[in-house]
Amino acid sequence: MKKYSKTIFEIILHGVVWIFVMLFPFLFMDFDKPHPPMFDNWMEMLLVMVIFYLNYFLLIKRYLFNHRLYTFIGWNLLIFVLAIVLTLNLGLGSIEGPKMKDHHKMEFHDEFKPDKAPLDMIITRNLFPFLLSLGVAVAIRATVKSNKEETERKKLENERLKSELSYLKYQIQPHFFFNTLNNIYSLIDTSPQYAKEVLHRLSKLMRFVLYQNNEPEVLVKDEITFIANYVELMKIRTQHNVSISIEIPQTVPDVRIPPLIYISLVENAFKHGIDPVKTSVIRIWFSVTDNKLLFEVANTNFPKAQKDKSGSGIGVANVKKRLEYLYSPEEYIFEQQCVGDYFITKLTIPINHG
Repeated sequence: MKKYSKTIFEIILHGVVWIFVMLFPFLFMDFDKPHPPMFDNWMEMLLVMVIFYLNYFLLIKRYLFNHRLYTFIGWNLLIFVLAIVLTLNLGLGSIEGPKMKDHHKMEFHDEFKPDKAPLDMIITRNLFPFLLSLGVAVAIRATVKSNKEETERKKLENERLKSELSYLKYQIQPHFFFNTLNNIYSLIDTSPQYAKEVLHRLSKLMRFVLYQNNEPEVLVKDEITFIANYVELMKIRTQHNVSISIEIPQTVPDVRIPPLIYISLVENAFKHGIDPVKTSVIRIWFSVTDNKLLFEVANTNFPKAQKDKSGSGIGVANVKKRLEYLYSPEEYIFEQQCVGDYFITKLTIPINHG
């Protein structure tokens, strides 16, 4: 139905444009003449329309867009020659004026017969409308092609980002899931009540990863709760030398954001911010202000050794790509920098209350 409506709109648009072009000569009409200029040039206008639609529907797509430039030029030269021949045979190349009897006198006849214009004048007269018609056809087709390619590119980019998001989802699951299960197993004997609490948090976290984030957007409060559960589960795997805190706003607006935006950044903090012996700190902070969601994570900076190839880094790269796809550059802020002994990541994204 949508495609049918678009076709009808294009037909109407073409009709309106051609009516305007054909009536345009009336703006310069000499009303003393017995015939308006439209009736003098209607066959020439018809030839222009034929040239336009031959290129619009056939030649541009078949030859020009398939990198067959010389064939495209050849066909248009042939069309132009045929148009000149038709102009001559149909008497469209005539010029009005009195017959010259000699160099000094002009003789007017009762029945006026126009003179035939010279061939060079006919070529010159038809060249501009031909080139204009050809240029407009190429411009329209090129614009349509460019818009279509951009739409397809965005569609493919979206599909690729969905695939990377799915990969990220499964990347989170294995090592974190099994390590947490091992921690729960060790807690069953020493602290069964705490083991139950941890298992409950893990089930909620995995439910979010597996099901809720299949939607293009999730509630802000669900995303923040997911991060909070992740942090609490990570605490049971850390030593006493690690200080971990997370600040969450008391009231969170009932709005939606893309899922799994923050998990890679938080994972990165745990990956690079903890040392087995040295004092380590991880601070996570969420805030809502002026229709924006602010996120910041600061961690002590213990970079991995060059030989340590654990983690492909796809998480943070995925976040950057998704941000570029979802928002214009003016809508979000993503910064990562070292400040003293800390590595700080900041992300600000818009939230729509409507």
